[in-house]
Amino acid sequence: MHKRLILALVTTVVMVGGLVSACAAPAPAPAPAPAPTLEPQEWNCIVYMPAITAFYDVEMQKAFDRIKERTDGLLSVKVVPSGVLPIKPADWMRAISDGELQMSLLGADYHASDYPMWGLLNVPYLYADKFEKRLVWDAARPILEREMLKDGIHILKYRPCPNQSLNLSKQVDVFDLEGLKVRSYSKPISLIIETLGGTPVTMASAEVATALERGTIDGVLTTASAILQLGWTKPLPYTYDIHLMLGIWTVAINDDLWHSLPCDVQNIVHEELDQWEAQCAMYCEVVDMPGVFDDMAAAGAIVEVAPPELVDLMHEKVTKPTMAEEVAKAGAVGEEILSAMEAALGRTLR
Repeated sequence: MHKRLILALVTTVVMVGGLVSACAAPAPAPAPAPAPTLEPQEWNCIVYMPAITAFYDVEMQKAFDRIKERTDGLLSVKVVPSGVLPIKPADWMRAISDGELQMSLLGADYHASDYPMWGLLNVPYLYADKFEKRLVWDAARPILEREMLKDGIHILKYRPCPNQSLNLSKQVDVFDLEGLKVRSYSKPISLIIETLGGTPVTMASAEVATALERGTIDGVLTTASAILQLGWTKPLPYTYDIHLMLGIWTVAINDDLWHSLPCDVQNIVHEELDQWEAQCAMYCEVVDMPGVFDDMAAAGAIVEVAPPELVDLMHEKVTKPTMAEEVAKAGAVGEEILSAMEAALGRTLR
């Protein structure tokens, strides 16, 4: 546990230590004309979960509440579960670009079809640990920010993703899912399911509860903590730790809206979301990652750990072909990101 705490604290320092003020102090100059007064802002920030129960989302709302208090109500942001607003997850980035939506989480699983470059960061079984994932994010971020700004999308913060697990309604050989329908939310996840012999069924997170009730799916591949927090250990009592670390999630905002905020408000947003980012990293490293499978077992789930051979199988059948495909789809930007990732990790990824 001491090693985990040290790693978490180091990660936290890396995250918040490099914070630069959103607006640098200007050189002395004649006083400009008074800027127009900004009207109070009420924004939405959509997250992927169908309910605000996860630590990450709860703490995000707390950060937004502090921002509202510190700005005297000038900026009020509400965390909104997936499925509440009439915007499908795959359309969130387009909605932010158009100004229809103010903020949301941005994940490669949902948005790589519009922005293929994000797919490189979400290749299954790419990362050995959370530290590698952070190295990749820091290396790729300048390129991703540059490209997203072309569509008026501003990247604010990074959020780690917990372990993914395979959760089923029946006990099986994890290498043989023949006849089972498992919920998927992206092509890489579907490829994992197919490699294990199952049938992927693509659907949004907001549709999963109904599908489980109706028995139209036999399982879900998602974060283990989500299964626990949503109470899905009852319909899905068999949990398989398949050693899957997946996901680069960020907070995205409409760039025009971001720059409409006064500099002091931007700085407050940075300060509070930096605290949120550090909390998420520490929670993931110290609480969620080490203990989630123990917590699921305590809640009644039967947890099995897949053998190391599964990772070898995934590297050959999923990681290599997916990386090649994602780089090809992203073109020159993909090559640029891949080179940055390889330099950060010190190894070849092709």
